[in-house]
Amino acid sequence: MNRKLRLFLFAFIAVGAVAAAWVAVARWQVETRHRRVELVAEWRQVQQLAAQTNIPMDRLLRELRQHGVGGISVSEDTISGLRDDAALVVEADPTPDGGARTVISSYDEELLDRVRTHLLPKLNLSEPLAVTRTEDGHPALVWPGSFEQIRTINVGLPPREVKRLQDAGFEVVARIVNYKAANPSNIEWSRRNLTRLGMDKVIFGGAEV
Repeated sequence: MNRKLRLFLFAFIAVGAVAAAWVAVARWQVETRHRRVELVAEWRQVQQLAAQTNIPMDRLLRELRQHGVGGISVSEDTISGLRDDAALVVEADPTPDGGARTVISSYDEELLDRVRTHLLPKLNLSEPLAVTRTEDGHPALVWPGSFEQIRTINVGLPPREVKRLQDAGFEVVARIVNYKAANPSNIEWSRRNLTRLGMDKVIFGGAEV
C-alpha cells in the first residue's frame, strides 16, 4: 500500500471518528437533560401473563403498580384481530356481476360504529360504509371489496380496556401505526380521538412513523 493511499484512508477514518464523536456529544447533551424514565408495560403481554399464571387481572395490575410500572401501552385493534377474537363476523358476499364484497357484522353496535368511523379516514373514503342488517338482525357494514384489502386496517383502541386501565391508576400510552392514506387532516383526527380517550403519549409501532 503506497503512502498516499494510507494517508487518504487515515484521513477518511479521522473524518468518520469526528462525525461519530459529534453525534455522541449531542446525544449526551440531550440525555443528561432528560434523566426521568417511565416504566410502561405492553397490555397484550400483561394479558398473556395473567393467562399463564392464573393471576386475576385486578391483582396483577395492582402488583405491577407496586413494582413501579406507571403506564400500559395499548395497541389499536385490527379488523382481522377482532374477527379472530369473535368480536366481528366477516363474510364474503359475491355480487351478481361476479365481483366481491365483504359484510362485517357484530352484536356490539358500539364496536361496529367504531370500525365504521375509523375506516372513513384510514381508507380515504368519500363517505362512510353503508349500514345494513344480517338475517339474524345484527348490524353490519358492507365493504365493496375483498377482506384482504381491509384485514390489517387499524380501527382504534378498545375504549373499555383503556378505561379499565385508567381506573386502575395507569397512564395509557397509545401504540399506533402508519397507514397508506395518512395525511395532515386524518392525522389530526387521530390525535383528537386519542385526546378524547384521555391520552397524550404515543408509541409508534412498525417500521414507519
